[in-house]
Amino acid sequence: MFSISYTTGFHRDLQVLNMFFYMFSWLGLAYLGEVYIKLYSETFSLILSIVLSAGIIAYLEIKFIYPIINPLAAFLYLRLPLRTKVNFAEAKKLSFLFSGEMGKWYPLEIVRNLPKEKRREYVFNFARQFPFYFREKRR
Repeated sequence: MFSISYTTGFHRDLQVLNMFFYMFSWLGLAYLGEVYIKLYSETFSLILSIVLSAGIIAYLEIKFIYPIINPLAAFLYLRLPLRTKVNFAEAKKLSFLFSGEMGKWYPLEIVRNLPKEKRREYVFNFARQFPFYFREKRR
């Protein structure tokens, strides 16, 4: 059974899209399996091809999709509701604040009340309170 845990609507939406990716991938595999059986009727090679295809789907998920879900959700959360100007690399560094990785979510709604030029600075200063999660390059 799937369970979705999310802290923002952006996290939820991206995880639901990810579940649809899995669902359509498996439906595609099932369809290819049916076609393969009708054409060749070899069950061993069918099972082997399904296992290999499942491995490829899992690899694509781990390598390309999973690493961008939290940073993308953090980027959208910072840019849209909080109206803070950050780029994707900065959002990736700050994503721990909004993903619930630390067992707590920091919505930082106070940022909306700050002047636009102070918002980015406030978010980064807040993130510096957690040096284990937030690492900056030293000059």
